Amino acid sequence: TKESMDAIADVVKTYFPHNKCIDVAGGMGLLTKLLRDRGLDVTLNDISATGEGEGHKYWYIRANQFAPVDIVSSAAEVDYGDYNVAFMSWPCCDANWDHFVLDKLKPGTLLIYLGEGSGGCTGSGLFHERLRKYFHELDTLSEDIEEHHVRFYSMHDRWHVYRKLNKPFTN
Repeated sequence: TKESMDAIADVVKTYFPHNKCIDVAGGMGLLTKLLRDRGLDVTLNDISATGEGEGHKYWYIRANQFAPVDIVSSAAEVDYGDYNVAFMSWPCCDANWDHFVLDKLKPGTLLIYLGEGSGGCTGSGLFHERLRKYFHELDTLSEDIEEHHVRFYSMHDRWHVYRKLNKPFTN
């Protein structure tokens, strides 16, 4: 909703007035466009249909693209440390790249995630394991955004705002 996008933009502008954001595997770029319209500096990328993002093949019919996209063949091609805010919206539950992105974010980075919890339809098991170990949810900010979220019938997704902790990664 408009209110959700306004709340997200407010959170980012408050914590990172000189924001540099990435919309990870953002498909056709609707979220990116809506956030850019609110003054955020957002880079959109998506994983190539020939690389790790087999589940994203349908995004490559780009007749109705909302924002220009940097297509990468692998999540490893992106320097996620360049960004202080990362958006992840509905990463596939069988993704083999989503946890890699979390590993590469620098400490202090905000992760704004739209999806279901562990065992749901979004994010791999490793993704949710990394969230539990290396990120802290900022409950008040999550609630501010979630307050305006409209979900489809039978969906259990919600907005979460996390901050990456300053802990060394261990496998």
